Amino acid sequence: MPAWLGALAGAAALAGCAVATPSPAGPGRSTAGQAARGAAPPGVMREPFSRLEGVYRQGRRAFVVTYQGWWLDLRSGQIRQLSPAGGAEPGEADFGYGPGWQVSAPIQGRLRFELDAAGNPVKVSGIAPGQMPVDAARVRTRAHDVRFPSTGAVIAATVTIPPGPGPHPGIVIVQGSGPLGRHFESISQGIYLSMGFAVLAFDKRGTGSSTGVYPGDLATPQTIGIEAADAAAAARFLLAQPQVDKRQVGFDGNSQGGWVAPLAARRVPGIRFAILIAAPAVTANQQGVYADFSGGSQYVPAEPNQVIDAAVRAAPGEGYDPAPALAALRIPALWIYGQLDRQVPVRVCVAKLASYHDRRWTVHVLAGGSHGLIATRHGLDTGLAAATRFAPGYFAAVRAWVAAHLTFPR
Repeated sequence: MPAWLGALAGAAALAGCAVATPSPAGPGRSTAGQAARGAAPPGVMREPFSRLEGVYRQGRRAFVVTYQGWWLDLRSGQIRQLSPAGGAEPGEADFGYGPGWQVSAPIQGRLRFELDAAGNPVKVSGIAPGQMPVDAARVRTRAHDVRFPSTGAVIAATVTIPPGPGPHPGIVIVQGSGPLGRHFESISQGIYLSMGFAVLAFDKRGTGSSTGVYPGDLATPQTIGIEAADAAAAARFLLAQPQVDKRQVGFDGNSQGGWVAPLAARRVPGIRFAILIAAPAVTANQQGVYADFSGGSQYVPAEPNQVIDAAVRAAPGEGYDPAPALAALRIPALWIYGQLDRQVPVRVCVAKLASYHDRRWTVHVLAGGSHGLIATRHGLDTGLAAATRFAPGYFAAVRAWVAAHLTFPR
């Protein structure tokens, strides 16, 4: 048994059968949580899962294993936490999954990873969630740890290059609120790698291997400005890489990163597109007023939508205001929201974006989607652990938009 697999099995034993329910934070809140796509279950040892992390391809179908050990089917949207299972032969590693994203028992199916001589997965087979037969090969990507300067900090990052000669379109992952490392948005990285992007993900300043002082969680003009400077530095670094197509570099901004990315785009003339997920188009104070109606995704608001939206629109424009950056965002951009987002006022944001009358912008609202775009009944934290998939249409919408706006080497 490889050492990493033994360590992972030990961590799973310590974690027991606990069910984790992540507590997503809004983009402007001071909290250590974040959108559901990045929170890892407590007690799970993350590092050994990095050996499984990557894209696995079966014909035209792609699967992603994240740094956190999540299995994701990019066609069906099914997502589950993998747990070590016994019974594997030498040169193999077996993992099971349960009925819900973070509900591991009873075991619903198993996936077997074939390992090379160094203990690295090269193939996966078995029955995936949704009774999907799997026989997929791991995509051979090239990852390089890098560093680059930003004002008052040195930012540590990983650049991952997809297979093929390139040059490849490039994308910088801009994360949401919190002192987050480069692996937090592992799902986003897998999505873009599966499409052929070169991906740069970085540790926020003062976090992980990046130097400097973390500016804080609250979405003040100063905080968003500092994070935009770091995102801009990341984009300039990616633009300078020989494997990257300099004509096709953009941002992926998630939650609070949806405030950061448009501001960063103003500072880098070479940015050509933006993909913004659960990104607020209102001020920080307006976002906070909206989130308070649900206790920060803890309960369904008692007030009707008309009352909530009126209160959001009437709230003083305090905190960061994205309006100037949005007015200057003259590039193709895609916004994707969950209809049941309890952190970001989707209806108000959609109307706000429409007021700019920019035909280069596309907005999608996914039925049943939470703030992290997980399909739930009410968009609440309490529904995440037992959830089974992302909101229908998410990955298809991203693929269709990318196909219409970017080209990839053949």
